[in-house]
Amino acid sequence: MTQLLQKTLTPFLVAGLLLAGGLALIPIQTQAAHEEPATTLTKAEKLQLLTQLVEAIKEAKANGSEPQSVTEVTSPAADLRVALNKAMQGHVGLGLAALRNVNDESDDLTASVEALDKNSVAIAGLVESVYGDDAGDAFLVIWRNHIGDFASYATGARENDEDMKDDALDNLKDYQQEIAAFFSGAIPSIDKATVIKGSGEHRDLFIDAIDAYADEDFEEAYDLQIQAAAQIQGIADLLSVGIVTQYPEKF
Repeated sequence: MTQLLQKTLTPFLVAGLLLAGGLALIPIQTQAAHEEPATTLTKAEKLQLLTQLVEAIKEAKANGSEPQSVTEVTSPAADLRVALNKAMQGHVGLGLAALRNVNDESDDLTASVEALDKNSVAIAGLVESVYGDDAGDAFLVIWRNHIGDFASYATGARENDEDMKDDALDNLKDYQQEIAAFFSGAIPSIDKATVIKGSGEHRDLFIDAIDAYADEDFEEAYDLQIQAAAQIQGIADLLSVGIVTQYPEKF
């Protein structure tokens, strides 16, 4: 490789920066603290560098090797965390989409509910993979029930039926106790109060998003969805860490 290439950051990182930035002027050369600042590369030099990187990558693949910067980093623990995060994020996205369809009585309501239930089955499958069939089945019942309670609340919001909304909220409080008992019972490192708090935050974000959408405050509704997605990531991380701690031999 040329001196220009050797002075840069790892090839795959630089290539990503160049491609993502559309060859924008970015300083990519490294230097010691006592040296003069590196000269910003011209567009022609960046094109030359990118060509060199592509050739280096091709050569590495042809030789059956990969640069250290792209060595695959994976483990059962990482896979579990990714799977839980993906599934939980799907619950938020598909769940609120279905609840908006409840409000609108949309033609795609049935399809959205079916997609949401597939996601629920996937989450239950992750539980089952660690704790067995009975635990997976028990979780799925609890999880589906809380989705039904959200749907009842959304229906009440659409119909301006305060009694229906209140009943749904009462059921969701019961859900907090049920899901907390389930996870604290299955995962010794997880405190029941922590699950109650987390599930309560999840409930409040969903309820507020339903109310905002029903009031046609769409900007607020989607902002709350973003918050709900971030919040449930914390729940997924808590569960994955607890499971890995419980069964280190599996992960």
